[in-house]
Parts: sequence; structure tokens; C-alpha cells
Amino acid sequence: MDAVSEHPVRRQNSPTPRPLSPALTSLVNDLASARRADGPDGDPLPLTARWSTALSDRLDDNLAATGSVGRGEATPASDLDAIRLAPGPTPGFTGLLTDGIIGDDDGVSPATSVLPGDRAAWTAALAGWCARPGDDRGVVKTGLVADAADPVGELPRAAAAAVPGTPMVTEMLRDALSHTPPRTTGLFHADSFALKEDLLTPVVKISRWAALTSGSAACGTVTRLTDAAAAGLLGHTEAVALRESYRAGLALSLDLALGTGPTSIFERRGRVVFSALPRERSQRLRRAVTDLRGVQRTLRYRLSTSSYTEF
Repeated sequence: MDAVSEHPVRRQNSPTPRPLSPALTSLVNDLASARRADGPDGDPLPLTARWSTALSDRLDDNLAATGSVGRGEATPASDLDAIRLAPGPTPGFTGLLTDGIIGDDDGVSPATSVLPGDRAAWTAALAGWCARPGDDRGVVKTGLVADAADPVGELPRAAAAAVPGTPMVTEMLRDALSHTPPRTTGLFHADSFALKEDLLTPVVKISRWAALTSGSAACGTVTRLTDAAAAGLLGHTEAVALRESYRAGLALSLDLALGTGPTSIFERRGRVVFSALPRERSQRLRRAVTDLRGVQRTLRYRLSTSSYTEF
């Protein structure tokens, strides 16, 4: 059946499905219908943008969504990261949590006291984070600024202006390359992979690094990769490979959240089993992880030869 009330959304951070409010359930059903019409090869980004915008529009004026919602790449199974742009009450954010949206487990919320409390404080802190990215979780916090759906666009622009030519360039790239996905082809290949950790997150981190280093204030992963290639920070072939890898991973993530694709594909550790997917999709995802590994290998070499110190 199509109704989410019959098939609750699979939540990423909850062991049991959490029901959504009627309004959000209606939107999920609309997205599921559109996804079925598009088919498995359809571009997931217009649908994730619709969901992300629906959440951002309900946030309070003194908050900005960041993370996947801020980038316009959230699915109904994504959690909600939100940072303060100004002091004040946040009934909109509270209402989203009441309506079934999951807040961030790592504390990226308006209630936390370890993050700056307004737009000016976020902007002012960037210089320190970029100069000493190893302190105060500078890489993570700069990423929050870059991904923020700031209504006036000030925060992403500030991050794009602050990063180039600073130690943040190499530190952000090291962070993006810190996890190597498993081999998915060849004699000793893995039979499964972790969708988020082995594919989506590494591409997001590489694209964020590449965009900020090249001075781009774009928030979306695909646009960031395009901007980085135009600036010469990534090769055209590398950017295309990462764009297609991200779309393939995000499409599966969206299908899992909407119930529009295969569901019995996980092993006991929660990893996706390639053989449980339709053949063409399995091949596409194997290629996506392999292409990501190839770009990572190239970037590690360039980093080792200090190819990025000029940026």
C-alpha cells in the first residue's frame, strides 16, 4: 500500500518507526508517488529538495537548517540539524519534533550551548576555526556554516571567503579522506557496504571541501562539484564520477525512506548487501563506491605532494 501510515518511514536514528503528523505523512505519500513515477533511475534531488524545503519553511526565523536539510538533500528518514541565527524562542523547531521529525543526536540544535548563538558569532568564529582547524572541532563547525540554509546566504558566503589559503584547506581534505570505503570489485571485494558511511558522507565531505577551497558558497553537493571542476580544483571526470556516485547513493537512501524500493537488503550489521539488490542497481552502486575510491586515491596523492597549497 502507498500510505505511510501503513508503512511507517524507516528512521535512521530510531530502532522503531516513528509516525509523522498527517501533514508530513501526506507530503511523504506525494513524494512516494512521484518517486514511483520516476522509477529507480530518476533523479532523487528534486524530491529531497521538496522535503528539505518543507522542513526549512517550518523553522523559526531565528534558526537555519544545516546538514542534509540545509543542503536540500534530506529524506524523510534524515534527522534535522538546526543552528541559531538569533536568540529567541523556537516553536517551529519544537513543532517539527512533535510532528515526528528526529533531532540531531550530536547536539546540532538550538538548545545546545556549545555552538554560537547568532549569525554574527558564527561569522566571527570562522577565522579562528580556519587558522586552527584542529581546535574546537573547527572542521565540523565550518561545515555547519557552509551547509546552513541561511535565508540571506550570509553564512555560506562567509565560509567560502574564510577557507581558501588557510590550514582548513588541508585539514578539511584530510577529514574527507579519513574513511576509505571497501573494495567492491576484484578478487577480494566486499559483499556489502554502509550506504551513508561508505558512500554518501565521503562524497558530501569532498564536495564541501572542494567548493569552499575554490571559494564557492554553493550548498548542494552536485552544484559544489560542478563549481569545483570549473575552478580547476577537481578534474571534470572526477566531478562527474562523484556526482553520479552521489545520485546513486541518494536514490537508494530515498527509496528506503519512502518504501519505494527494495527493503530486505540489510545484513545483521545494517549494511546493504549487493546481492539483495536488483542486478542493475547493484552494479551501479558497486561502480559508485569504486569511483569514489578512485577519486580518493587521486586526492591523497595530490595532498601528499602539496598540490593544494596554492588555494
